[in-house]
Amino acid sequence: MEVINLGKYDIEGAIRSWEIEVEEHEKLLEEYDNSVTKFNKWNIDFRIEEAIKREETYHRILKNMKLLHMGNNPLTDWELYGVSYDLDTSIYKSAPSSLYIVPSKLTDTRVEEGTVLCKLTNTLQINQGRLVSWCRFDHRGYGTGVGGAGGFMFRNTSSVGNPNFDNGYAVVRYVRETTVYIKAYRIENASKHEIKSVSSSLGNTTWYKLRVTWWEDQGILFIRFEKLNGSWAKLLDDITDTENAFSGQSTLRVGFYVRVWWSPTAGSRSYNWFDDTEIWKAS
Repeated sequence: MEVINLGKYDIEGAIRSWEIEVEEHEKLLEEYDNSVTKFNKWNIDFRIEEAIKREETYHRILKNMKLLHMGNNPLTDWELYGVSYDLDTSIYKSAPSSLYIVPSKLTDTRVEEGTVLCKLTNTLQINQGRLVSWCRFDHRGYGTGVGGAGGFMFRNTSSVGNPNFDNGYAVVRYVRETTVYIKAYRIENASKHEIKSVSSSLGNTTWYKLRVTWWEDQGILFIRFEKLNGSWAKLLDDITDTENAFSGQSTLRVGFYVRVWWSPTAGSRSYNWFDDTEIWKAS
């Protein structure tokens, strides 16, 4: 298994957690009894054939996951578009720093959208995979129609040296006025198409371990977004997208998508921190 930039990171713990998930999920499917209704920590309703088939396809890609990258240092592993980033040595999940994404200029009233993408060679073609990261958000003070967001991006088709968020998928924590949402977008030619939106309780200035897993079966893209709370729990029902955009393209990058807002007069702000990030690929 190729893993790079380990440093202080607990690679053995990450791989063992994945192994346990594979084992537990396999037992779940093996023990399935069509005559019994089962509800469990995966929120699978075994009365529904569609749910069973989805878990079977999920299991196939889950057991073929490979850890490609772990960590947020150094900055040279990442490239950005539309925003600024730095290593924050005062706010982090694990020392010495976290990846900190902010507006490009703090003297203007502005809304910016952007992405920070991994540019390591072995992460540039992830058709099916998983992103895991500790995330911390500070999105507050928005007026009507103005919101901030932070989260994951995958299947981004931009080339190294020319990053953008014109094409790809994003799953984010989004704040508008005082309401928090989880939103999923398919972004095509710089136009966002919302494919899911639910209200959320993810608060400001709290570290959350979040992950997004995406896989495809019979031309349908499935997206699962979860939070670690003792065990992994879905933050919304699995997303299905029959368009399955960008599948199999030669460049499919992963990273973070943010919508940042800064208004010194209104006191609005949008900051995002990411730490101990894992990038997985399903072979």
